[in-house]
Amino acid sequence: MLERNGDTMRANSRNKGFTLIELLVVIAIIAILAAILFPVFAQAREKARGISCLSNFKQVGLGIEMYKQDYDGNWPLWWNGHQDHIGDVDYGRFWAGAIDPYTKNFQIRKCLSDPYPTPKSYPNKDSSGNDTLGGTVQSMTSNRNIQFDERKTLDGTWLHPSMNDTEITNVARTVSVHEAVGADEGRTTPIQDSYTGWWGADEKAYGDTHHSRGGNYVFFDGHAKWLRPDNVEPCPPNAGWGVDTGPSGIPLNLVANPNYISGLEPRFRGRQATFCTSE
Repeated sequence: MLERNGDTMRANSRNKGFTLIELLVVIAIIAILAAILFPVFAQAREKARGISCLSNFKQVGLGIEMYKQDYDGNWPLWWNGHQDHIGDVDYGRFWAGAIDPYTKNFQIRKCLSDPYPTPKSYPNKDSSGNDTLGGTVQSMTSNRNIQFDERKTLDGTWLHPSMNDTEITNVARTVSVHEAVGADEGRTTPIQDSYTGWWGADEKAYGDTHHSRGGNYVFFDGHAKWLRPDNVEPCPPNAGWGVDTGPSGIPLNLVANPNYISGLEPRFRGRQATFCTSE
């Protein structure tokens, strides 16, 4: 009788725990579920960041529109101060800083997906404690073809004026601002950042592939939308800015070209948005 009770006690003791195989199976199931769910969570988080960034871009677009209403349809100047003191807040502001009175929040110019840090204070301070516009302060750049029109001159300076609403053929299709990374408030680019051969293979340098392989764009009429870069027509940058390879494989020097007159490869035509200012 006692021996039989002992057998029963030993059997009950064996039934209280899991075997090693059972534990390994449970761990394997958890690992599989984690491998499935974590990318979904990451995509959801990035989707939320993209929506937040797009909302900020819309505010920037509205700020630009209000600025243009006050300045007869002209885009903000790249630099509105003295050319000998570019970047010094005592003498002027870059284009993005010029719209601060309309947006009243410089933080909307920083996207959460931008991997580069933003200073906690603004304007920034140099080593001597003086204000400076240097450093990473925003996640956007303007279309240089609009921002710094090298076909025109400003008397007595090497600076160039910006464009006017009347000079843009299609204000709803022409990109005015798009995503960038690690940019200061004066940054401009004549083409989208991920244009082949511009930044190379380092996607960390791209601003238009952060959100589900796409990025946010503001257009000259003020509206904003998300697009993949292959839906945007690039225009060649200013003389001396990089080299690209044409359809024939021959290296091409990229020259200033805000229009379709020359330089725009036929394979880019007809996309949803463009960096060219006339069609």
